[in-house]
Amino acid sequence: MKILSGLIRYSLLILLFSACITIVSCSKSSSGDNPVTPPVVSTTKIETATETTGTPEGSTTDGANADDLVEGSSFTSTITITMGATATISPATTTGVTITQSNGDVLIKSTATGVAFVVTGTTTNGSVKIYSDKKFELTLNNASITNLDGPAINIQSSKRAFVVIADGTTNTLADGATYTPFGSEDMKGTFFAEGQVVFSGTGTLNVKSLYKHAIVCDDYIRVRTGTINVTGAISDGMHANNAVIIDGGTLNLTASSDGIEAEKGNVIINGEH
Repeated sequence: MKILSGLIRYSLLILLFSACITIVSCSKSSSGDNPVTPPVVSTTKIETATETTGTPEGSTTDGANADDLVEGSSFTSTITITMGATATISPATTTGVTITQSNGDVLIKSTATGVAFVVTGTTTNGSVKIYSDKKFELTLNNASITNLDGPAINIQSSKRAFVVIADGTTNTLADGATYTPFGSEDMKGTFFAEGQVVFSGTGTLNVKSLYKHAIVCDDYIRVRTGTINVTGAISDGMHANNAVIIDGGTLNLTASSDGIEAEKGNVIINGEH
């Protein structure tokens, strides 16, 4: 399902109206001395129009899932990553978590349960890439990340990612026009995730893509709260394979293709928006 702009309200009105007009004429005689036979015009028949009210299109489900509530999960370990020419990791070590960096790119590998990552700081050519065996929380706290050869945030995990846009903060993510491939991994946009992504918090997230989609997920995307501005995307503003669910927040999407697209499922907008 695709949404090209803001609030969509569905109504279906089928109006059946048919008219049949038949005009038959006789040709003019080739002899100028013969009288012209006037054309014969049939009467017009107009059938009575009928009106039928249909059922609105789309799913009536609200996509509710208690597992999407970040407040229902416990994250007991917090790791802060301050981006820069060289990122600072605090604490430097955490059981079950390995963090390495190269040329501004931060690589996280986690097998631990209940880990929260906080990303802050600025880089003009770096990224955060996450492999995780467990669900995790990712807080964007005045983070500004531009990656010239791939996603700014690259979540290569099928587990749920709770993305918290920290209250009172402005965060910016951008990519470059070309990506450097990494094996067979998907990298389809500035913010990319393999698993479910749930956005919350009341801060602002600005995303721009010069490569493809701005925010893209191979599972589903849910927005609970927060302001998300897609300032430009070569393809879709927000793209998911299975569903896009909007419970609240503010979305301002500028995209060359669809504002929001769910390839195999529904776009669900709950409440009054």
